Amino acid sequence: MGQLVLRNVSVNYGSVRALQNVNLTVNDGDFLVVFGPSGAGKTTMLNVVAGVKRPQAGQVLINGQDVITWEPWQRDVAMVFENYALYPHKTVFDNIASPLIRRGVGGGTIRDKVRETAAMLGIDHLLDRSPAQISNGQKQRVAIGRAIVRDSQVLLMDEPLAHLDAKLRNEMRTEFIAMKRQIKRTVVYVTHDYREAMALADHLVVLRNGIIEQEGQPAMVYSTPASVGVAQLFGSPPRSLVTADIEALGEDGVAVIHVRPWNLKFKAWLGPRENDEEQIVVAMPSASVTLAGNGSSSANSARFRAPVALVEQQGSYAIVTVGDSHAEFQFRCQPDVADGLVLGKDIELVLDLGQVLFYDGLGQLLVGHPKQVDSTRWEGATVQ
Repeated sequence: MGQLVLRNVSVNYGSVRALQNVNLTVNDGDFLVVFGPSGAGKTTMLNVVAGVKRPQAGQVLINGQDVITWEPWQRDVAMVFENYALYPHKTVFDNIASPLIRRGVGGGTIRDKVRETAAMLGIDHLLDRSPAQISNGQKQRVAIGRAIVRDSQVLLMDEPLAHLDAKLRNEMRTEFIAMKRQIKRTVVYVTHDYREAMALADHLVVLRNGIIEQEGQPAMVYSTPASVGVAQLFGSPPRSLVTADIEALGEDGVAVIHVRPWNLKFKAWLGPRENDEEQIVVAMPSASVTLAGNGSSSANSARFRAPVALVEQQGSYAIVTVGDSHAEFQFRCQPDVADGLVLGKDIELVLDLGQVLFYDGLGQLLVGHPKQVDSTRWEGATVQ
């Protein structure tokens, strides 16, 4: 196993800044997931580590050695590609064995290691077949086996489940959870799927526009996104963002927050702020909103009314979009409840204030939280 460190790594493709001063440490034996949207720079980061791409600036250290000038084959790094990259004319056995053959490993050792790796991946019965004779999920296992059999210090995985259908992707994700305990390797796994990121990561890095916006334990990153950009990457549907006015601010730091399109008001302590802006962004996870009368309200919730804009049936649940071009949000409900909603008609909703987050005008998280309030009634809305 090995420790991987990136120091001030920057990569440009012409005028496009793919990576911007990236600093990252992956400890020996960690399963680190780099998560972000398409174009974030995830694959570029892997290519830099593997030696496929030379950065304009920065260092790549493996076990304390700067390998930035080393050729890919010198780095003792294995990579699983998004498109499998198998040899079509070779059998599954020979595909898995290919790194060992190139190293000149003895035939008996190759046979034992290939069979051991294939058994771990559940493909030992496919060793005599060609890639054309196996499924996509099996091809991905072969690609993983070829990377694992090398016993490299660092294993890189570039969107390994991206080309699988939804059912197989879910199955493979479950298998990866069990597999990562057996691999016992330093792993950097790239994905744009937040479910994969949450399920697999020991440590999670969120990469956007070539910048690491946040990193930490998956549960922490999910529950308290550091920026508006990160907040919108998680959830199905993701958190809804609405602009709200700060109408009043008491000496105790408690503000009156007003979402004007729905005339929704509530109180919140916004914590220390660098700027005295008059507007903030309120981030509402879908679970924070329920139809009035469909579920219990917490002691710290607010009622308001807004028009139904869209209803999307998803099978076991429905996603309802409420609001208009000025402000809208999404929440889940039961399919039969959604069937009774009328487009354009106002519905009464309950917002659990304990689940909302606040961001400043620059999109950065405020440390504030909604204030426990009494039964004060505001015009057009009730704070319970």
